[in-house]
Amino acid sequence: MYTQMGVDSNIVGIVASGNAMRKNPVLRAICADLFSKELLLPLHTEEAALGAALFGGVSAGVILREDSYAKIQYQDDKEGTE
Repeated sequence: MYTQMGVDSNIVGIVASGNAMRKNPVLRAICADLFSKELLLPLHTEEAALGAALFGGVSAGVILREDSYAKIQYQDDKEGTE
């Protein structure tokens, strides 16, 4: 999609969240094809809560921003989520 728009991008993958993406392999395949990128699903099922906690930790100086990246892990989409 980005290449069709003429945007030079170094985007490697698209992060998807929520039960619609987590429980619907057809929707994941459509999105991956549409963007021509790997689709990444977080291992954590409460993505918003984790993001809020990491944001709070970084904002409070409890964790470095660079260290917070390692706290978000992704599952291999080939594993399935059903």
